[in-house]
Amino acid sequence: MKVKLYRGDCLEVMKRFKRNFFDSVITDPPYALNFMNHGWDEFIPAVEYWEEMLRVSKPGAILFSFGGTRTYHRLMCNIEDAGWQIKDCLCWLQGEGFPKSLSIGKFEKSFVGYGTCLKPAWEPIIFAMKPLEGTYEHNAKKWKVAGLNIDDCRVSVNGKDKEKHLKEWDRFQSGNAKGNIVGNMGLKNVDLSAYRKEGRFPANLILGERGKKELDRATKGLTHKAGNISPLKGIISDSIVRVLNSKVRTNYNVIDDEGSPTRFFYCAKASKKEREGFNDHPTLKPKKLMEYLCRLSRPPHGGRVLDPFMGSGTTGVACLKTNRSFFGIEKEREYFDIAEKRLERRIECLALMKK
Repeated sequence: MKVKLYRGDCLEVMKRFKRNFFDSVITDPPYALNFMNHGWDEFIPAVEYWEEMLRVSKPGAILFSFGGTRTYHRLMCNIEDAGWQIKDCLCWLQGEGFPKSLSIGKFEKSFVGYGTCLKPAWEPIIFAMKPLEGTYEHNAKKWKVAGLNIDDCRVSVNGKDKEKHLKEWDRFQSGNAKGNIVGNMGLKNVDLSAYRKEGRFPANLILGERGKKELDRATKGLTHKAGNISPLKGIISDSIVRVLNSKVRTNYNVIDDEGSPTRFFYCAKASKKEREGFNDHPTLKPKKLMEYLCRLSRPPHGGRVLDPFMGSGTTGVACLKTNRSFFGIEKEREYFDIAEKRLERRIECLALMKK
């Protein structure tokens, strides 16, 4: 496991790396929102940045890039135009932003109570992949990179929910063999035995701690039971209610468990202690969230992670926690020094643990 930090323009630094070198790219680039008047947030990385990331990444390498809700469409187009294959867009529902709204009523009395924007409560995470060389099987054998690490990122289930979840997968496989409802879902005769795991399949929605609490509060008392989801009327469409309550669906047997809807999603817990008394980066991401992305994109051998817009080094901290080598690049001296300090502390700790 290696940690290497580079200070400078990432476009120039990446030219030092050889082709097909990295297994993953996990980064939080500028959003072009001029956030808090920081000069580094005045642009969206152009196509040439993502082309260079593509060059240094292995076929099948995973890219996770954060974006801003107002500009991520431009970011995604640049990533796609560079040659990356867009796979999905994850939603990090954090609920912790503050509205940067101008009060129009200050200038015009008839507009008291009017503002200019909404409170930001989520951030997109673009999920892309460098095109495979051949099939997933061929790519895995040649480059040791293929797909997402699903089993290591399953959402845990406990108690009766766990028992019922495992039974449900058995029913799902049985239904697939008979070619009934599973066949109608386009999975007929597909071997699903590998999916009988202790945990729910990871979703493209990630909850922050505050987002989890708000959703739990808003849906308090609602449960999801097979053939009886009337409490959800008014929240989801009547057509979906009819489908889920249909004879076909109840014969299939939905997991008859109870609890908040947030149990279906991964929850990234942020902590005030993460700033460690010296980290003043204004867009710091939770370590748990970055660890999750590191695990999700982790090949069996661990592999190398590139972060071309390292900031204060949270991706590197997550890499150390998940046993992955980290290569970080940061142009701003202030944040580079913070990242270096954070990682040096942990490397010393790891060295002491190995003695």
